[in-house]
Amino acid sequence: NIGCGPAREIQNFMATQPISSQADFVLLDFDAETIEFARSQLNEIRKRHGRQTGIQFHQMSVMKLIANSQRVTKPIGTDFDLIYCGGLFDYFSDLACRQLVAQFYNWLAPEGLVVVANMSNHQQPFSRMVEFLLDWHLIYRDARGMAGLAPDHVQLNNSSVVMEPSLINLFLELRKPSAN
Repeated sequence: NIGCGPAREIQNFMATQPISSQADFVLLDFDAETIEFARSQLNEIRKRHGRQTGIQFHQMSVMKLIANSQRVTKPIGTDFDLIYCGGLFDYFSDLACRQLVAQFYNWLAPEGLVVVANMSNHQQPFSRMVEFLLDWHLIYRDARGMAGLAPDHVQLNNSSVVMEPSLINLFLELRKPSAN
């Protein structure tokens, strides 16, 4: 989970699904307080529900993550079944996002899945208000823009762009082919 924030989805999964004891998570965020909050919440849930879920935390900025992509040894590992990132790509250029998606894809195990989210450029009723009142500017993308974040070597039949029903977020999904 890149840009994990409080990792509410993992909290819910661990609290409600006994199969979570068979999962291992790697959570990455740039903010130390956010990581400590997520760590305390997840450790409490693990204890309360008797889960054996493996959890690793890494504090790292996006720029450091991109810089580390050139290293032979990866700081957070490889062969992941799922890498997902929501709420982060809204702040970064196409170039940075393409570098991140390529890195995530390289970290996948065969048949693994990358899912990245971005706010849709579909007219959002709140976007102008947020930009004006809070001086909070996001980068909105359309389906073509999201598809353009995929590495060139990813085959078309292994990628898709999905719009959620609320028309707020788009998701780029990339599946790595099997190793055979």
